[in-house]
Amino acid sequence: MKRIRRVFFAWQELEEEKWLKSMAAQGWHLRKVGWCVYDFIKGEPEDITYRLYSYSGKEMDLQSCVRLFEDLGWEWVDRLFSWQYFRKPHKEGEQDEILSDNQSKWDALKRWRNITLILGLMNLFNFINITLLNEGLSRSTSVPTVMIRILIAVVTGLLGYGAYRIQQRMNELKDSIL
Repeated sequence: MKRIRRVFFAWQELEEEKWLKSMAAQGWHLRKVGWCVYDFIKGEPEDITYRLYSYSGKEMDLQSCVRLFEDLGWEWVDRLFSWQYFRKPHKEGEQDEILSDNQSKWDALKRWRNITLILGLMNLFNFINITLLNEGLSRSTSVPTVMIRILIAVVTGLLGYGAYRIQQRMNELKDSIL
């Protein structure tokens, strides 16, 4: 077994899929996914395609979705939040996409973009509140208060950047939808 800590963001699903494929080519096959943690088990090097699918419906419907993908030859590996991890051996001439339409991918990214925007706006509100609106906190120059301001500003910036990158990925897909 091997555990690797690695960070991928919602807009990097293609990079994550390529990385998982390269790990399988080295004989490391995904067993379990956690928050920035990937557990692999050693096996024979194989040409395996990995696909991530973001599912936000009911758990009962997810089981039907997984069965449908399994009927199409995909093996469900694990999940992280709404992201479902599937794999199947690559065969020349066969479809390697779990979703044949980019509209579904676009819809999944739209959900993640909206979540990111909401969290970013909440953080922005908190930053404005402790920096400008709150009498006591806005005047405080204590180290903990300044550190909290910096932390909230950084998180807000990262969420804004994330929403921007997800939107870029959505725009790429939109071009192929039209």
